[in-house]
Amino acid sequence: MTGMESCIFLGAINRPFARAYFINEGTVRLCTDAKGDFREAPFARDVLLPHDMQPGTPASIDENGSISSTSHNRLSLSLETAGNILAINHDGTTIIQQHIHEKDPLLFDITAKPGEGFYGFGEWFNAFRRTDGSLSLYNHEAPAFTQHKRTYSAFPCFLSDRGYMILILNAHRGMTRINKPRGRLTIRFSGGSLDYVFIYGPSFRMILERYTSLTGRPPLVPLWAFGLWNTAYPVENQEQTLARIEQHRVKNIPLDAVIFDYHWEQGFHTFTWRKKLFPDHKAMLARMKTHGVRAGLIYTPYINKKALSLYKLLVRLYVKNAPRGVPFLSSDNAHELYIEADKKEYFAHKNVTWWLGRGGAPDFTDPDAVNWWFDLQKPLLDDGVYFFKNDGGEYLPETAVSSTGLVKSEFHNIYSFYYTRAVFEKSQEYHRGDRALVFSRTNWAGTQRFPGIFLGDQTPEFKHIAATMRCGLNMSLLGYAYWGADVLGLYRKPSALLHKRYTQWAIFSPLARYFSSPFDEDRNPWGIDESCEENFRRHADLRYRLLPYYYRLAHEASITGIPILRPLCLEFQEDRETLSIADQVMIGDSLMLCPLVSDTSNTREIYFPKGQWYDIWDGTCHSGPSREIISPPGDRAPLFVLGGKPVIMGPVMPFIADDHRFSDIEIRMYPPFNGASFLYEDDGRTREYEKGRYALQHIVFRQKEDEIGILIPPVEGSFDNQPAHRNVTLELYMITEPGEVSSTVDNMQHVYDRNTRTLSISLNIALQNKTEIIIMQKNK
Repeated sequence: MTGMESCIFLGAINRPFARAYFINEGTVRLCTDAKGDFREAPFARDVLLPHDMQPGTPASIDENGSISSTSHNRLSLSLETAGNILAINHDGTTIIQQHIHEKDPLLFDITAKPGEGFYGFGEWFNAFRRTDGSLSLYNHEAPAFTQHKRTYSAFPCFLSDRGYMILILNAHRGMTRINKPRGRLTIRFSGGSLDYVFIYGPSFRMILERYTSLTGRPPLVPLWAFGLWNTAYPVENQEQTLARIEQHRVKNIPLDAVIFDYHWEQGFHTFTWRKKLFPDHKAMLARMKTHGVRAGLIYTPYINKKALSLYKLLVRLYVKNAPRGVPFLSSDNAHELYIEADKKEYFAHKNVTWWLGRGGAPDFTDPDAVNWWFDLQKPLLDDGVYFFKNDGGEYLPETAVSSTGLVKSEFHNIYSFYYTRAVFEKSQEYHRGDRALVFSRTNWAGTQRFPGIFLGDQTPEFKHIAATMRCGLNMSLLGYAYWGADVLGLYRKPSALLHKRYTQWAIFSPLARYFSSPFDEDRNPWGIDESCEENFRRHADLRYRLLPYYYRLAHEASITGIPILRPLCLEFQEDRETLSIADQVMIGDSLMLCPLVSDTSNTREIYFPKGQWYDIWDGTCHSGPSREIISPPGDRAPLFVLGGKPVIMGPVMPFIADDHRFSDIEIRMYPPFNGASFLYEDDGRTREYEKGRYALQHIVFRQKEDEIGILIPPVEGSFDNQPAHRNVTLELYMITEPGEVSSTVDNMQHVYDRNTRTLSISLNIALQNKTEIIIMQKNK
């Protein structure tokens, strides 16, 4: 950060109560303390990206010395020293008032307007829009049965539906209370200071753009990461893993990655393969590569000095989390590595208890400890592993210490930030010019720039479909573009209905992974019966067909911070009906997914915002704004396309190859035939896109009284091995039979289906040329 000298102090003469830095016309950073003790959060320079602080106008004090104020562009601050009340105003309207308490300096206390709703506070499952209640801001392991009251990732960042966001740079344990007392939102911290960023929109989009400009935007993940992943719980051995991949190929169900669960490893953590299960891991990884399947490995940030045999035995009996061939009472320690790290003083804490042992937690704020940790993993990457799932970052005791001088009690919550950053940045360094990927469970503000995350452990129940939807949407409103709700949850036997409905939701997550089990065939994509297999294949194929669409949304996230999956209120903020909806999601700006979240009925109510909404399966139209009761078939996700929004799709694939290009696309369009979109493409693998090595192909529809015009301008930009031509199919639904269809290319063909009222146009276009298509209305 720069420009720290541009601060402004507010308060009585010689007794400032607040220090302010203006960042832009909608953002100000404040530190408040009745004693003038303005301490910057010690980790702020890691969480916040470098940015300029803008000076405001000089603070002014009224004649009786009771009010001081300052402003910058449209934001202004005023402090009433008689009541210690700091007001943040926009264009003269007071947005919030902060009550600064002399006797309770760690109480963040702001006004809450009647009916005001709040989102975020981290990765919460138990609510989406909150108007009251309490939340503990403390990271826990949070299996499904505890998620009504705690979570893996809690941090003091929230968004108000009145159009502002606050990020408090305090990682100490906190307790949030909304409307307790009435008309207030309070967060009491156990330590630290009240150092916070206020962002005004009022549009949620503007807030996210400003927030992610400060805390980071998600870089693009490799193109293949948008495919389907698998984890077997417990881990399958070498033979079983290869057989699973073969089964995917035989059954024509796509697969792009396998993450190996804990027992891939001989000890936690020796970073060596368990020979009993994987006698020739190099051959296995090479075989996986020929199938187009990448390998990931799970671990935690703990080096075991002791395994907890009794605890491990109890867990194994309860959830069957250990594979055959692993002794019940195996030691699973890494004692020699523990001794080495201890001697080098690399541990933040030497005695951390987690569910598979007791050991030391590396200090990921220490560059030497990070290098040592990652050097142990390089041989795994050399053998062909691509990425790591960094699990279990919630166990660091509050007595841990860091090399950067973090106060002991604040390192627990912020530990996950440094853990995730270390794994991502060292992976990025290893892969050189290729894109890195990490799959983390515990997070803090800013970790959205180290993609991605998974939403913790669930079981196959309808209530967990709803819970993961709430959780994912909370994370989306905090700038997270890449998260995954695991298909079928972690363990337990699903019913046939749950198998289908869980698939219809989770497979459309930004990152899609399913959990299987060698002990339960019902948890396979082809499990239970043929109808479940067909359902899984149908929706997996649709996800792969939507690859160009998802990739365009990923590009937008990387430059704006707007996430891939969005709550309806992000797209339709002006519609108050959308503010509380958390059982419907927007996939980008064109698709609305409305899963069934109850097993008591085959129907559900759907809210359709303004526009014409078309069922992607049969074209049924629903006009909004309206509420309708629908009865979706059991084998189809309720998925709707917004009329006037072109959706660009690709072919079905068994996997996404490294050299995949969008050479064959389909553009779907529903009335009205006025709208535009674009195809984003790059090499799908490297970071060259950051240097501008990518291309955009726009598609524009214009409808007049007697004709529809479609314009595909020349491609903008270039990248390595960019295709020169593209096969394009245009599918126009619910269109009257045309009279004449003409084009600027000679190879165009078109067919009209009177039964479905669909016009199909196919042509091959040269990307450097402008292509135009004219559809004339048939003479009556």
